[in-house]
Amino acid sequence: MRTTWMPHTVEAARFPRGARVAVLAALLLGAGGCAYDFDAAFAAPESVDGSVAGDAQAADAVADHPADQAGPDAMSSTDGQAGACESAGGTCAATPPPGWSGPFYLEETAAAVPPICSGGDSGVVFTGWRGFHDPGPAQCSACTCSPPPNPTCIGAFRLFASADCSGTPCSAVDTPPDMCVTAQCAAGARSFRFGASQVTAGCTAAVQSPTVPLPAWDASAVGCSATMLAATCGSGSQCVAGTAGTGTRGPCIAVSGASPCPGGYSVLTKYYRQVSDTRACTPFTGGAADASSCSGNYQINSSSTCGGPAFGYAQGECNPVAATDVGIKTQLTASQLTCPPAGGVPEGQIQPADELTVCCVN
Repeated sequence: MRTTWMPHTVEAARFPRGARVAVLAALLLGAGGCAYDFDAAFAAPESVDGSVAGDAQAADAVADHPADQAGPDAMSSTDGQAGACESAGGTCAATPPPGWSGPFYLEETAAAVPPICSGGDSGVVFTGWRGFHDPGPAQCSACTCSPPPNPTCIGAFRLFASADCSGTPCSAVDTPPDMCVTAQCAAGARSFRFGASQVTAGCTAAVQSPTVPLPAWDASAVGCSATMLAATCGSGSQCVAGTAGTGTRGPCIAVSGASPCPGGYSVLTKYYRQVSDTRACTPFTGGAADASSCSGNYQINSSSTCGGPAFGYAQGECNPVAATDVGIKTQLTASQLTCPPAGGVPEGQIQPADELTVCCVN
């Protein structure tokens, strides 16, 4: 499994080192394993029974914000405190429930590379993407195989008690090149022939070089940390410096996994911080070379030794012989080799991973 991303170049002078590492981790196309953890801080809280505690957190958030349910006098006090926060150049936002990170401001773009926080590396809370488009399977390269150099053949020698090579052979031996092999027929052999020969070496398969299409997304985003101001906002809230400008949303908070928004935050967006990519192609396998023709000579002697004149090899031709023990030696060369290719089949899949729930005030 590996993590893959869009091949965009980020100008180093405009992108601080730590932020470049976070983005490039998502951009890389790896050959083997897949998880780059962008934000270890976003750990999904769990209840005692192991379920994600998003709903419970949302309920707790309401309980932690009495100003949301206070009477007119309390609301008047809260409005005054909110005015003090705004006068200080900030925005009142509910304190994040346990397990949620923030507050921060969210910047989003249609480009594949997330925007850059004005605070540089130290201002990046997370980088993520939404609107995943599956690019399809790996595109496998053409499967080719090469025959072995200078291939030789192994003869399939058969002795028969019959004069016309009929019936079951009384002896069957293979004859490697230039090796004297003895075949025995206790009842006495009267004929012989060579069956289908074998090539001594296999095919060499080409190396698979697949093309793995990159995924596409509707948008990329970055969470930029916000500064807390000293101005008060009432119980259960805090004064967050700055306001959301053009192309910016916030204040926002986030939690790993899927969760509803807690009280005080109404705009929910799902992002993914990586992809799980196991797409690949099965490797090529060369298999055995198939020789449509093996040619050469053989020597046969009516004893366990090999010698005498050389005869032209003819596969399948029946020849007479009169002996109990036969010595046979072949010098055969393969020609017209073919190598049936195999492999090069797409496998695996790609899907978004490491979900992040982002909830903003606006």
